[in-house]
Amino acid sequence: MPRYRKDDGPIALAIGLGGVVVSILLLSAAVYFAFVVVPKWNEYVIFENTLVCHEYEKEYGPAEICDPYRDRYSELGLSE
Repeated sequence: MPRYRKDDGPIALAIGLGGVVVSILLLSAAVYFAFVVVPKWNEYVIFENTLVCHEYEKEYGPAEICDPYRDRYSELGLSE
C-alpha cells in the first residue's frame, strides 16, 4: 500500500476537483449536443430530403418514399 506524505492533501484535492470539473464539462457538452446540435441536424436533414424528393418527383413522378415531405413543398416555396 502506498505511503502518503503529509503534504499530499492539496495535490489529492486538486486532482479530485479537476475530475469534478472535467465531468461537469463533459456532461454539459453531452447535453448541448443532445438538445442543440441534434435538432438542428435533424432540421437540416429534413430540408435536404424535401429538396431531393421534390427534384426526384419532378423528374420521375410521385414516389411513395417522398410522402412525408410532400406537404413541405409549399412551405419552402417549391411548386408541386
